[in-house]
Amino acid sequence: MPQQTPRPHGRQPTNPNWKHGNIAFFKDVDEFNRTEYDALIKSGYLREKATKHPVIILEYTEDLKYFLVTTVSAYGSGPLNGNLPPWEQPYHCRKCHDRFRAFAGSRKPKSDRKHLELANGEQFPKPETSWVDAANCFVVPASTLKYFTKVKSRLTMTRESLDDLLSHMRESWKFAERWTHPAVVTMMGNSELRLAPRSKSSPTTKPATCTMPATCTMPATCIVPATCIVPATCAVPASIVSPSKPGMITNCSITSQTARWSDVVAKGHQAICQT
Repeated sequence: MPQQTPRPHGRQPTNPNWKHGNIAFFKDVDEFNRTEYDALIKSGYLREKATKHPVIILEYTEDLKYFLVTTVSAYGSGPLNGNLPPWEQPYHCRKCHDRFRAFAGSRKPKSDRKHLELANGEQFPKPETSWVDAANCFVVPASTLKYFTKVKSRLTMTRESLDDLLSHMRESWKFAERWTHPAVVTMMGNSELRLAPRSKSSPTTKPATCTMPATCTMPATCIVPATCIVPATCAVPASIVSPSKPGMITNCSITSQTARWSDVVAKGHQAICQT
């Protein structure tokens, strides 16, 4: 289990050491200095209402000066409107419903996409109204980010959820231009674009392990999350049962470079159970 970063009190440190998947807070526009305001708001790159929200750290430059983020928002929902999701609100209803992603606890669109998850089972302060627009991400200077102080420790997405979200974002043509938008190029000036590699310490869901019997004629069952060890003498792939969706059975996916279950069976490779 990854160690949690305590929430700072009082004056915030100048180097918060952001990592991929961390949840930061995008400052209120009233806290921007003139340079930040001109680069982000006056340029037309962002609207003021994009500020003052928690954001997910998606990518960042090696020098830690610029960060690609996306907003986590309640979209004005709450008990008074029955936690109405954004795709059912007049302002957003014409947008493709599938572009919205929901964190665990919030209602998600009718699609096969999973809920997004935070590491260690953490939740946002508004667990029933935490959504992300996968078609929306933007670059901001490090100086506009600060700690999200409405939680006891720094929130971080699981590696699986962050990968899932980034994969979804790549489906939008806008994502390809995330670092080449004219406003971003102007903001960065003559800085060479060198993105930091993915953090090796990005949290992931630590799997339990279940070993299939030495000989078997029927699929063994693993409860996810689990790593299924497929012995060489097993003639069939493992299957899994999702605790969140009783009765749903799917095949384990192969984590080795092999592409056939026969290879997994013959060589005894591991297979990760996934819903």
